[in-house]
Amino acid sequence: MSVNAIDTAEIVRHHRNDDGTYRLVELALAIGAERELWQPVVDAADGVNRHWRAVHECDEVDIYAISWLPGQTTGFHDHCDSSFGVTCVRGAIFEDRPWNGPGGVETNRVETGGTTGGVPGVMHVIRFADGDPGVTIHCYAPKLLRVGQIFYDKDGRWIRRERDGQEELVEGLLPC
Repeated sequence: MSVNAIDTAEIVRHHRNDDGTYRLVELALAIGAERELWQPVVDAADGVNRHWRAVHECDEVDIYAISWLPGQTTGFHDHCDSSFGVTCVRGAIFEDRPWNGPGGVETNRVETGGTTGGVPGVMHVIRFADGDPGVTIHCYAPKLLRVGQIFYDKDGRWIRRERDGQEELVEGLLPC
């Protein structure tokens, strides 16, 4: 099936709940099953830059395919008002979430076929683990309009700066 023949709107509708929310992890898995939708980010991989492709955008949901290479990371961030669902469709990623235990960070490795997700305000970082390139599918609802990027200030305090949801996230300054 060609990319143009895949009805992403129908896939999105199928994962919408009666209350208007979405089953975002399931949606990410369904989109990830359509290789034609994410193969272009693999084809664009140049060994240096992270690439992403909008797979579906509408008033309620954003879906992106993102490629990952060694050393690449989003830095710590949250998705402001949006929930998220992510699946790894090639290679592997690490997801780090801050917590109050020893070391202050919980790290999970998400292998091909694995998933992660969260509600608005969940802070995390996604970074490369394996693949040439690694590829993930990211679903956001409501539409990803803003993200909160987390940095350290000169005194070691966390600073959160809201950015446009369409801007590329930069490597954060919080330790992993």
